Amino acid sequence: SLARHGEDDGGEWITKIVVPHLRICSQSEDSKQRLLSLKMIDIIITNGLCPSKVSDPASSPSSFDDSFSSTEESPLRMLLDIASSRASDNVANVRLNVGRVLGSVLFLLDRSDVDYVVSVLEKQLEEETSKANGGDRDVVYFAQQALASRSLRRLESR
Repeated sequence: SLARHGEDDGGEWITKIVVPHLRICSQSEDSKQRLLSLKMIDIIITNGLCPSKVSDPASSPSSFDDSFSSTEESPLRMLLDIASSRASDNVANVRLNVGRVLGSVLFLLDRSDVDYVVSVLEKQLEEETSKANGGDRDVVYFAQQALASRSLRRLESR
């Protein structure tokens, strides 16, 4: 079943099939395709379809080959990279959805991925507010909301 792809194959489904399609979709000239890539990333991460690391092929009975070594980027980080690549998109609706998506998955990430997402959001916020008239207020709002949710998470964990 689709719900078990992320855990059954050690990340092969995500790295070999999903990530390449998401990259193409996220780089499309059509902003609706770029928005779709962000929504798909949100759904994949929030539904637990993406392993945070790749299983060791030697210990797995999977047909997974050695082309993906443990020193490479995790499937989860690949998805976060695709989402963050849209943070400076020329369409404001795409940029604001970066903040919305990253904010919605923040609670599901480990420390290093949270730090990465926070740096992306801080950079997006800095770039947006440096634009004429303070940038798009919705982009600023969603980036600030995502960063605020991180602060709340930190307070709750104490």
